[in-house]
Amino acid sequence: MKPLRRLFDRSREAWCRRMLDTRLFIHVEMEPASACNLRCETCPNSIHERPRVEMPFDLWERVLRELSSLGYTGTFSPHFYNEPLMDERLEERLALVRRWIPRSAVLLFTNFTLMTPERYQSLERFVDSMVVTLDAPESRLALDRTMPLLPSRAREKIQQRWLDELGVFNRGGAVTLRGRHVEPVTRCRLPADYLVISASGNVHLCYNDFHGRAVMGNVGDETIREIWFSERFRKARLECFLGRCSSDICRACLSDRAA
Repeated sequence: MKPLRRLFDRSREAWCRRMLDTRLFIHVEMEPASACNLRCETCPNSIHERPRVEMPFDLWERVLRELSSLGYTGTFSPHFYNEPLMDERLEERLALVRRWIPRSAVLLFTNFTLMTPERYQSLERFVDSMVVTLDAPESRLALDRTMPLLPSRAREKIQQRWLDELGVFNRGGAVTLRGRHVEPVTRCRLPADYLVISASGNVHLCYNDFHGRAVMGNVGDETIREIWFSERFRKARLECFLGRCSSDICRACLSDRAA
């Protein structure tokens, strides 16, 4: 049986390699600015400081234009470890998203504490879904306070989620889970599914790379295509897909989730 097993493993790896060498991402997370106003327990912002950075508007549009040229139709979120509502130009940025990748579904992940009826009205036409993560008491209070002031149709766009129900990542070892619900994982497809761009333009291996320890390139210096299909990124995607992750953040993440 061992020769058959080895043959199967080689065939599977060859198929994965061919698929991952040609397949584009299906989710894009691009951070307009790095600031956040909360320090949630499950987020590295609670114990680590990030530099305050804002993505230049021309770079934001340049990335969207390239996504358009790639025929991108997956989801788009103005998010990494930031609170999007802190960006005063968020509506302008999302208007460009609608212009250049109109077939994408725009997901706004927010803690909701800065939401007002007026801000909701200005954002509503650009957003398909507002996802409120209720991982901090402030978010629950903000939702209860603001929802009655919004039009009834708002309930159709606002989704509520609790990270404990979804399973929590330790963000590549950046936070301690402290006994929270964790689903065991031995293989990871996040680097194959997500294009994650921080406010500084860095492309991260995945959205758990808070500290930028596995940066694949910068969209200010290279095109998305050059970064995504670089030898380093292709190798990293394959390793994670097959459960052979070699980066420090992957080992920390998978070992803690599987514990």
